[in-house]
Amino acid sequence: MDYSVLKCPSLVTGRGSLEYLAGIDARRVAVITDVPAMEPSGFLGETLRHIEASGATCSMVGSVEREPTMGDIEAILAELGRSGPDTIVALGGGSVMDAAKALRFFLEYPDAAWDRAFRPFGLGVLGRVNLVAVPTTSGTGSENTCVAVLIDDDTCLKRLMMSHELVPTLAILDARLADTMPDPVRANSGADALAHAVEAAVSRKAGPLTVRLAFAAAQDILQALPQSLSESRGDRLPARETMQAAASVAGMAITSSSAGLSHAMDQVGPAFGLPHGLVCGVLLPHTMRFHSPCPEYATLARRLGHSGSEEDLCASLAAAIWDLFRATGMPAGFAAAGLGRVEFERALPGLVEETLRSPAALLSPACPQPSKVEAIYERAYSGTHPLD
Repeated sequence: MDYSVLKCPSLVTGRGSLEYLAGIDARRVAVITDVPAMEPSGFLGETLRHIEASGATCSMVGSVEREPTMGDIEAILAELGRSGPDTIVALGGGSVMDAAKALRFFLEYPDAAWDRAFRPFGLGVLGRVNLVAVPTTSGTGSENTCVAVLIDDDTCLKRLMMSHELVPTLAILDARLADTMPDPVRANSGADALAHAVEAAVSRKAGPLTVRLAFAAAQDILQALPQSLSESRGDRLPARETMQAAASVAGMAITSSSAGLSHAMDQVGPAFGLPHGLVCGVLLPHTMRFHSPCPEYATLARRLGHSGSEEDLCASLAAAIWDLFRATGMPAGFAAAGLGRVEFERALPGLVEETLRSPAALLSPACPQPSKVEAIYERAYSGTHPLD
């Protein structure tokens, strides 16, 4: 296929834009959120007030406090089915939005089985139930993506729903919500967004517009992520707005392209309870080195002020990303993140197998052999510098 499709929701941006909910055209709204995170901040109450001001009947259904499992979706569906919403508002991070996307599908196709849900780009047309995404993190870009990630209750492995029909109807980017992230979450989320941008640019599916979106997002993230963690309010607030926008743009990029090898290898996250962004941040410099030399990496490095041969540019970009993640306080490897050696070695063959069957691996610039995947995992576990 020599063309690509860029699909994104209607976007509302700016501090205070949560108020846009007061004007939405809806009759029955169900809110999906992470209650323990959103209630103390006051944003859950504000969201409910704005929805009620629109004249819609609003109900709180389901709290998603971790990556959602298939069982979680079935449990929430039982309650959602009684309320019969015409609109779902997803207030939260990527896990909340993934759950909302799955719920939307099953509300429109209540007789569908899970095998249909996991059939790539085979969900059918969605549109009877609107989905409004209100992100509270600056990482997944899920408000713009065509993917929902769910965890299989039996295997603890991730399963993907993929369809352009999953892209939300409306996204509201209010940077006040992103201000509530703790710094470790902010760093992990930024790593996830950067992985999206870098990997979308080099995917076999990437078209010219996708590459330009990905480059723009990557440049902004590399420059704004450290500032978003600054102790100076004057530095951090504008940087957080930049990070929120860049993460959203990176989400657009992977929707029209694909994530890459670090995402194909992120099964280590659900297997051991490690945050998705942390896993991608640990893996990204190593997967970049595997794919180097790569002309897109070299172009991005030049735009960031690096010089030298294509090989030198690729190496310096991987090293710069490594240094950036260390500066944000992210662990250098899975061992430093608390994963024991015995548990890691026991899981390694299965992790390699799952990586090689991932669409993200197949769409990477070069799909690695099992021995190469194992070597990348080993380096990521020990925290080896990507240039060593």
